[in-house]
Parts: sequence; C-alpha cells; structure tokens
Amino acid sequence: MRTGHDATALRCQVSKICLGYPEYSHLSAHKHESYERLYGNGSNNGPWRVHWESEPGSTVAMEVNGLEHIISFEYRKRSHLLGSNDEIFRVECLMKFTQGQIRVELANSKQWVLSILLRTPPKVYRQTTQSDSSDTQGRSIMQYPVLYEGIRNDYLWQLGGTSGQFNKEWMRTVDFSGGAFGRCMLYRVFVDRSNAAAAATTTTRLFKYLKSCGLIRNSVPESAMERLSTMKSLLSLGLVEPGWSGTVDTDKLFQSLHPDVKYLIQCLTSQNRLDFVSDEMRAIEFVTYAEKRVELVLYALEEMEKDWSVPFYFNPAKVLAKHLSRLTLNEDVAEDDAESHLVSGVYVRRVSITPLRVVCHAPELSPSNRVLRHFPSLRHRFIRVTFTDESLVSFIHAMSTDTLHRRMAVVLREGVFVAGRRYVFLAYSNSQLREQSCWMYDEDPDFSDDLPPSADTLRQQLGNFDHLTSSPSRHGSRLGQCFSDTVDALMLDDSQWQLIEDIEKNGYCFSDGVGRISKSMSKEIATKLGINDIPSAYQIRFAGFKGVLTTTEMPVDSGSGKLHVQFRPSMQKFDSPHRVLEVVTPATYIPTYLNRQLIMLLSGLGIMDGVFLRLQENMFDSLETLVSDYGTATKFLSLLDSTRGTSVIEIVCDLLGAGFNAFADPYLLGLLRALREQLLHDVINRARILVKNGVTLIGVMDETGELEEGTVFVQYQSKGMNRPIILNCDTVLVGRNPSLHPGDLRLLRAVDVPHLHHLVNVVVFPCNGHRPSPTEMSGGDLDGDIYFVIWDKSLLPSRTPTPMSPSDLLAPADTENVGAINICDWFVKYVENDRLGIIAVSHLVQADVQPDGIFSEPCLELARLHSVAVDFAKTGVPAHLSNEVRAPRIYPDFMQNQSRPSYESQGPLGKLFRAAKGRAFAAEKTAFYIDKDLIIPGHEEFLAEAIELRDEYNDSLWQLMCHFGIQDEEEICSGYVREFKRRDGQKPKKPEEVIHRMQMAYKKLKSDFRNEFRNGLSDYFVDSDGENDKKWWALLKASAW
Repeated sequence: MRTGHDATALRCQVSKICLGYPEYSHLSAHKHESYERLYGNGSNNGPWRVHWESEPGSTVAMEVNGLEHIISFEYRKRSHLLGSNDEIFRVECLMKFTQGQIRVELANSKQWVLSILLRTPPKVYRQTTQSDSSDTQGRSIMQYPVLYEGIRNDYLWQLGGTSGQFNKEWMRTVDFSGGAFGRCMLYRVFVDRSNAAAAATTTTRLFKYLKSCGLIRNSVPESAMERLSTMKSLLSLGLVEPGWSGTVDTDKLFQSLHPDVKYLIQCLTSQNRLDFVSDEMRAIEFVTYAEKRVELVLYALEEMEKDWSVPFYFNPAKVLAKHLSRLTLNEDVAEDDAESHLVSGVYVRRVSITPLRVVCHAPELSPSNRVLRHFPSLRHRFIRVTFTDESLVSFIHAMSTDTLHRRMAVVLREGVFVAGRRYVFLAYSNSQLREQSCWMYDEDPDFSDDLPPSADTLRQQLGNFDHLTSSPSRHGSRLGQCFSDTVDALMLDDSQWQLIEDIEKNGYCFSDGVGRISKSMSKEIATKLGINDIPSAYQIRFAGFKGVLTTTEMPVDSGSGKLHVQFRPSMQKFDSPHRVLEVVTPATYIPTYLNRQLIMLLSGLGIMDGVFLRLQENMFDSLETLVSDYGTATKFLSLLDSTRGTSVIEIVCDLLGAGFNAFADPYLLGLLRALREQLLHDVINRARILVKNGVTLIGVMDETGELEEGTVFVQYQSKGMNRPIILNCDTVLVGRNPSLHPGDLRLLRAVDVPHLHHLVNVVVFPCNGHRPSPTEMSGGDLDGDIYFVIWDKSLLPSRTPTPMSPSDLLAPADTENVGAINICDWFVKYVENDRLGIIAVSHLVQADVQPDGIFSEPCLELARLHSVAVDFAKTGVPAHLSNEVRAPRIYPDFMQNQSRPSYESQGPLGKLFRAAKGRAFAAEKTAFYIDKDLIIPGHEEFLAEAIELRDEYNDSLWQLMCHFGIQDEEEICSGYVREFKRRDGQKPKKPEEVIHRMQMAYKKLKSDFRNEFRNGLSDYFVDSDGENDKKWWALLKASAW
C-alpha cells in the first residue's frame, strides 16, 4: 500500500461503479484532429460495453488522495452464503501519469458521472479477517499507514491517525470481478445529485479538489446541450463477459484463426492497444480477411505491435486496417530467415502474469536452450511465463497469501489460457526460479500438427530423475539444467568421452564440478563459436552433466578411438540420452570491480577509507579524459573490456585507433558519452569501482598436482595485451561475489608453474591441502563459479579470519514420487520464503550501523543465513530471518531508499556516495563534419540504394528503441542504458536481461544489413578481374553507405 495518507483527502459515497472499454474522446482536440486524418473518426464508436458493475445493494466509497494522485474505491461485496461475512475490497488507481483524464458527465437528472481513464491497472486489496492471520507470517499482511493530521518530517512516518476507518489491515489480492479490473481502463463512477446541503457541498468540494489536483479535464456540464451530449456518450449495450480478445463473443469469432494470429491479437489486446469490442462489424471483416491472408495479417499485427507512435485507445481496429491497406498495396512481405537465428538465439513468446491480468508480449530473440533446439517443431508451443506486479516489475511487490495461493499456485497447478489455448507448467531454470519465472507448454492438439507429446512425456525424454523422487527442490533444479541458456557445440560419440574419478581428501571433493577436454576438440569448439584463440576452459552442459571442462593435452587411446572429454562423477546430476556438448560460456578475461559488499568487508578488515576514495577519484580522472585524450582513453577502455565476444568497447577502441575524431563523429561521441554516463551511474548507485590491478576469472583445478595448499596459478590476457602475464606475487586477495562473511576473502600466494602455462584467463586452484580453496570463499566450487584476484597492495588486508564452515544441509524428504504438482508447490514455497535479497540488504545496513561492523553478531548471523538462502533452491531449506537481525527502519543515505527515512553514513560507502553524487562532466565542444577521407569518387553508383537502406535501417532501429524504451541511438548500440522509458510507463523487472535481449535484437539487425551490403555486391563481382577489383567495388559501396 502507499506510504502515507493525505490529511486533505476527500472521501464520499458513490451509488455505482462500472468498468468497460474506453472511448477515445479523452484525447485532446489537437491529437484527435491529427490522428483522425490518419485513422478516421475515433470518437463516434457507438455505445460503450460494460464488463463489470457493482452489485445492487453493495456499498462503494471513493477516496481522492491529491498528495499521491491516487483514487481509491472501497467496495463491500455482499456474501450470498448463510453465515459468511461480507468481503471488503480496496481498489487503488494511480493517476500520477494520467493528468486530465477524468471527465465530469451527466448520467441523468439525478446522477453525475466521473469518467476516469487509467494508464495502468489498479492494485486490489482485501481487508483481512481473523482467519487470515492464522496462516500468514506477518509479511503477507500490510498495515495501512496513516499520518497524524499535519505531521510529516524527514525522518519518521507517524502511523495511526484519528480516522479509524483507515486503520485496517489489507493484503494484495486477485481480481474479484471476473477479470474486469485487469482489463478495463475506463471507470465510470456514479455520484448522486442530492439536494441535501451536506451532500451537495461534498460533491462540489470533490469537483474542485479534482480540478486543483490537475486530474479533471472539463468543467461540470451546465447547458442543456452539454448535458444531452454527455448523456448520449454514456449509452451502454449492457454487461458483456470479458475474453482474451475483448469479449467471449469475439473469442468465438476468432476461434478458427491461425494460432500465431490469435497470439498477436492477445499481445495487443492485453496491452490495451487493440480492441474489437466497440466495432463488431470490423471484427467480422477482419476474420474474413485473416482466414484468407494469414501471412499478410501476421505481418500487419507485428508491425502494429512495434508501432508505439499511435496513442493508446485511439481507434485501434482502424489503425490495424490502415496497416493492412498499406500491405495490400505492396504485398512483398519480408520473409523471416529462421535458420539465421539458430546459432545466436530463437524467438520466444513471453507472458507476464499479474494478480489481475495476463499480458502477452511479441516474440523476442532470446538465448536458446536444449529443449527449444531438441524440439524445433514444438517451439511455438512454449511460452516463458513471469509472475510480476501490475507494473510488470518484481512479483515481490505484490506478494501476499492471496496472490501466492489464489493466483500463482492456481496458474502453476491448473495452467493458464493464452489466446484460447491452455498452457501447463513444464519446468524452470535455476535463474528463472529466482526471477519468479518458468516455462509453460501447450500440450493440446491443433490443426497444424499431429498429437503433440504431453508435458510429462517431454520431461521424461529429457532424462532419468528417479533418484530425485523425494526432493521437489532438487528434482526441479536438475530438470532446469536442460533449460540453461546454451549453444550447441559438438555431437560426442560414446568413444570420445569417459568418466574418471573425483579427487577426494579429508571428506572434501577437490574436483567438484570440473573435468577435462582435449586441445584439438577445444579448438574445434572455438571455431564453431567464432573465437580466434582457444579458450582454456568452457562452462558446459552435456547429457546430465554440468560444470567446467579444462583444456589439457589429450587425447589418449581408449581402445575404441580417440578420447577427447573426461567427466567426473561430481559433474553428473542425472542420466540423459542427450549427446550434444553445449557451451554456456568460454573462459574469458573479465575486469574486476569493487562493490558495496566487498568494500564493507575490506573496510572491516582494516583497509582505510581513503584507499577507496583514491580509487574512485582515479576512475573519475580517467572518465574525464575519455573523450579528449584518445591514448589514455584506449588504455583505460582496454581494462574495461571483456574478451567475451565483440563488445562496443572493442569497436570504440578500433575507431579511435583508426584515427576517427570523436568531436567530429556524432556516433563515436555518443558511444563514449553513453559509456561514461553508465560507469558514473554504477559508481554512484552500486559503488562499482574499477580495480586496475585485478582480474576476474573462472576457477579450475590443477590437474598436475604441483600447486601447494595456499597457492594459485593465474595467467591473464586482455584484448589490449600482446601476450599473457603470469602473476607471481607473495600475496593476492581471492574471493567471489557475493561475499558477506569476513572469512570469505582469502589471502593466497600466486606462483608460476611451467606445466600450467597453457592455461590462460582461469584461476587454477590446488588439489592438495586440508580443504579445497574454493569452498572457503562463500561456499564456491568449480562448476562455473568465477573468482576475483586482486594484487593491488593498498587493498590487501594484513589478515583474514577463519572461513565459515560449510553447511551440511539436507533437503527435507517429505515427498514420495515427486510429480509436476509437487514441483509447482515447491515453486510457490520458494517464492514465498526466498529471503536472499532481504538478507543482503540487511547485512549492508547492519554493517554500517553496528559499532563492530561486519564482526557484529547480526552481521555474522546474516552471513550464515545468506549461505543458507543461496542453497535454498537446491536444498529446500529456507533461511528464517528474525527481527533481531533485520535492517532497521532508517537506512544509510548511500542506499537512496525514498520510502524510508535515512541518515548520513560515516562509513566508507557513505563517503564514496557523497563524493560521487552530483558529479558531472563538462559538455565537450563539437564540430561535426563529413570526413573527406571516407568520400571516394565513384560512390555515386551506390548512393540511391544506400539512402533507401539507411531509411529502412532507421525505421527498424526506431522500432527497436520504442519496443525496449530506449531514448538514444547510442544506448541501443552500446548497451549502456540510462533509463528505460516505455510509453506504457512500464519498467523492466531485470534490466540486465532486457539489455541482453536488446543487444541480441540489435546484433541481428546489424547482421541483416551487413548481409544486404555483401549481397548487393555480387553482381559487380561477376565481371571483376581479381581481388583488388572486388575490394575497390566494396570500398565504393562503403563510401556511399
């Protein structure tokens, strides 16, 4: 619920509330005129259809909160069962982004009507009862906070208040209207025109209050003509039942359409960008057309989904007709080359499920996985479902007993209907579980294929999980291996791989998660992935194996052929007939950054605050010269660049190295500015400070046995280095993120071992000693964990405490014969009990507040709980967070939490934050001009084509920017996004994931147009005498482009 109650809020009784589809007369006259020229008259759509109205005899109260631009309705739903109490619901509508979207109308001689147009669905709460408190843990029920009248300061919200009607407990709940609150954006609230003085005064005050808050658009109708006009606009065709396409009537009408057409229709209707409700005749025309011209209609719907220039609610059926008419004139529909997506990714349908609605998203290019590749003919049957709040951000904000068990559990157990088809739970990857996301599958037959396999059959084909029948958590986790984002590398014959023994000592497994691969096969995989240098290791998936393969000198003769891969038992999680070696990621150089947790630990271990401030200031100095000093910029950028793939940093370095002037090239200058702003943003908000004398690498084991306990071998090479460097230091700091316990950081010795010189960009740990070194660092292992190594002397503490003991947690074996239902119930249990984020935040605050810092009892207990929470997804054992160790209500200033009071932190993070906050870079003087060196006489041959393709590229780029909410070209080109700003006001739940999908889409866009460049030269190459002629034609075309 909201953080406070405005003492000046108005509350009044209303006689009725109706929900329906919006009219388009809410648009300003200027916009009406503009869009009507394009799409016809959108204001005369006939009577509106009502999807829900309050029951006769029910009581509805409306409250207007001008302080927070919230209009709330308190609705008492009468119970028709004997002995049952009435339920009271509260519907909160955020009006912050909808100024001027309320109209005052006259329903009849006795009632006023407020027509309220929303941009986003409301939040629905249910007043709790005594039975609710018996099965909740306190966090599911939220006390509705009310301010004492006139009291509000910078530190505390005073809870309570004299108005007892607001002191109630409410919990988020699901839609009690049969789907109307999730779908309908137009509310019509009927207020009686009573002659009673008190009621008349309240109504007058209400209208004036709405006007003063900027929420109301028009004045109260006064003339007879105005009153008659508003009465006509309120004509209703009566109640209709909502459906996925608008109503159940249009659902039946669209039933015979192609599944892809129906899915795109729901994408648009669920986002309130298309409706056929107000124009049923046009719906019938559309069906007739769609049944004959499927490809054309699909293309038109895709174009409409990408087109964010048309405002919401404006005659969308006619907008679609406009797209169709354009395509009819030019029927050369672009063919989608499915084969080009197989390596980089696949198009995946995504669906967001909120407490009130189901929102579909157009298919996006996403990373592939084993299941999508193994069942290509079924790919259209998979959807990726994410549970979110109404704003499509984390479900955590909507979590309650109702939303968990009446919404999430019901969807997982019973399935969800999308475009008229039922999708059932299939599985989830480990990363999806943390994001409240999963895969669902359509197992019902349709006209396009034979009887598809059921979800149970699909899971059985993935492997044998019989040994996991007692643990839903482990069963779900192992099943999720098949859904990890991977790339197919090579098919392995049974003679090419074998099992070798793990290295076990003192009850520990030193080789946990790591195997071996021959240099020749490693080279073959590198060629397949387009990597020039042979990686020293790969994080992989194969059959039921997961972990890391280290490149070694093989093969050896196994008697039946050449042996290339050796797995270990610790890598095998289940049996599977799958025989394709899949790569998650190759070993790469990654720069090292400090972060909030690491700074807190180092500070507690004796590193002075001035050290961190100096490193931050050095980073700012480098950012200052990023645009002006190309030599310094190239050197600095090479430190930031990972060796994984072709990055924007590498492109910038190449352009600077080729002599391009950033002050004369807007593209290059934009990339540099975007990079600089992103790095500054990360310093301010995450304390992400570059450590030049540090590197972050994947961990592997010393197969030679030469490394001694307390030592590591590290050889690294970034893209800017001519040859690798071997670390030879008496002391290096080694750890992994996140680290919360003081003992998670280890001081080791970096040594040179000649027999390990073939290993580059990996951290090699010994197989000797009492305990494996990775287990001492936040419970790490070697199945893909990455470790940072720092040799900056100013960041090396004099000592580190004893590491935390490994937790011996066993999954509770309380389930026999685990099935899909048990895994679904476990999914809900995990979401309900996941405390990982709360524990990390609490540790950060407690470390800043407590006198003993990271060594205080609350911090040590939180570090232990964090270890338990990290393993919760596999063990099924939750971390129970007590109030004694939770973060206090007052947060340090560096956390920038606007919903809580704050104080000025005197710790290192507070000092770093205040030193960075408000930091800005001076705007550079620019003089853009065309580089004459790029103009080659004869380029005119290709100029007309270049202009045409440039316009196509700009249109495609603009559509991508609108789709992802990107403001500038340099943001989508670089991946450094300042802020996502979609027209629907939605913010991404996981910005990193969205940026990854955005970069995949942009990478494909670049690839498509580079293919256009190459393909257009083929005619000129026919008559060319040699390579020099071909290069000359290519240069001429490049000059035109």
